[in-house]
Amino acid sequence: MDLQTSVAQRRFHRQGADARRRIKPLDSTELRARHRSRELAATLAWELPFWIMMLFWGYGPSVWTPWYFWRGLPFCSKDLALIFVAAWYFLLAIVSGRWRDRHCAGAYGKLPLVAVVLLVYAGASLWWGSVERPHIPGAFYTLVMTAAAYALAYSMLQDRSAASTRAFLARMTFFLVVTTAIYGTESIFRLGLRSQYGIGEFGIPRLCGPLYDSATGYLILVPAFAFALQELMIQDRVDGFGWKLAATGILFGGIMALGSRGAIVALGAFIFLVVCLRKGVSKIQIIVFVGILGLVAVVVLTCAKANFERVTHFECNGRQFTHETAWRIVANSTTTDLVRGAGYGAYWPWYSRGGWLGRDTPDYYLPNVYRTEYGLTLFHPHSVFLLLSVELGLLGLVAFLFLWKTLATLVLRYGADHRIGLIACGLFASAMALFFDTFFFKCQKTSCIWCIYLLGALRMASTALASRHAAHADKQVSMCRDLKPHQRQRIGAGQ
Repeated sequence: MDLQTSVAQRRFHRQGADARRRIKPLDSTELRARHRSRELAATLAWELPFWIMMLFWGYGPSVWTPWYFWRGLPFCSKDLALIFVAAWYFLLAIVSGRWRDRHCAGAYGKLPLVAVVLLVYAGASLWWGSVERPHIPGAFYTLVMTAAAYALAYSMLQDRSAASTRAFLARMTFFLVVTTAIYGTESIFRLGLRSQYGIGEFGIPRLCGPLYDSATGYLILVPAFAFALQELMIQDRVDGFGWKLAATGILFGGIMALGSRGAIVALGAFIFLVVCLRKGVSKIQIIVFVGILGLVAVVVLTCAKANFERVTHFECNGRQFTHETAWRIVANSTTTDLVRGAGYGAYWPWYSRGGWLGRDTPDYYLPNVYRTEYGLTLFHPHSVFLLLSVELGLLGLVAFLFLWKTLATLVLRYGADHRIGLIACGLFASAMALFFDTFFFKCQKTSCIWCIYLLGALRMASTALASRHAAHADKQVSMCRDLKPHQRQRIGAGQ
């Protein structure tokens, strides 16, 4: 019996050893790959409602978009989707604890506080300001959309590491590349996917679609182009070079196909900043690369019978008399009115005056000019600076200057950084649009995407600053180790 037990035990141990030899243990690389796959799956599940909304924004035809009316006030289903998705992520972040940032605490500085204070002040001004009573519901609804756009951008980037933030911005850029390619194909080849309103003096239908307009699309296309170029220039990421090159070319061609004078100004400002701030051979590479992209874009658009005369002059009668009227309002205001402002919607209640009409509706091109006691004006000021200065007074002006201070700090500190320098320059250059058109309080879809790029850049900049401080501390420690004992004693004694 003992002999049989001994034989059975040896057979059992031999089979176990053979089984262990057949099972190949996972090395650290495979374990990390599986861990990254699980993290990516969890991240995509978290982002799924956001990307469904983005698909609805980017590819839902305007003529098929449901509209709802309540007491005569129109509500677009795309705007309602923004409000509902923003509320979902904001509440989910609070419940799950993601609002407690574990990676880049304080990355945004006082920017969220300034945004909240400005929105609260704008909402309060609807009651004590000069806005007409029938315009208050529409003005309040635009403030709700503005708050939802910023809250969504904040929630999508909260509690992300620098690598996760860069990956999310890469997915956003990829979405914009695909969307721009579809819009551009329709514009050049005239596939009939949208109405032919707005061909005008550009010769071909200007690049636009449900996601962004031809006059405002460069606010997000310039930062997307800068991010794609940044990924292309990072030398330690050689994978997917061809795709990155194609994405960069598509975005650059999309900016040119907008037929927008503001887009040309923003693109020129971006190139100027890059030339001034970048160091070494990369500057020459960027100049040559952008020059080649520009030549290819001009050739393609010329073959498509585009007329570039429109972007060679900067005359716009509508914007001109609107800005003149705004300056006359400032010149004739009392000190009290200048400090507190006239109240949000006092002069430009755009939503109540048909500003919600889309380009696919014939009524959009009816004259939207209104007469005030200070002169003629369009239904919105075509300038964030004028809106904040005239309607929200000193607080609006301070908030506007604080935003530019944040952008300037981002460019001056990290403009030469090889990982976030180009995206910083792209954000600063695209912000030129704030002087030419109305964002944040209007065009909430593009404003939300721009805020995502801005907050993402601030998060990556915070991580880069922490890395610099750590590298400086390590350098100081290594220098102390190299000192002789009597030199250490002198440093310790403060001599």
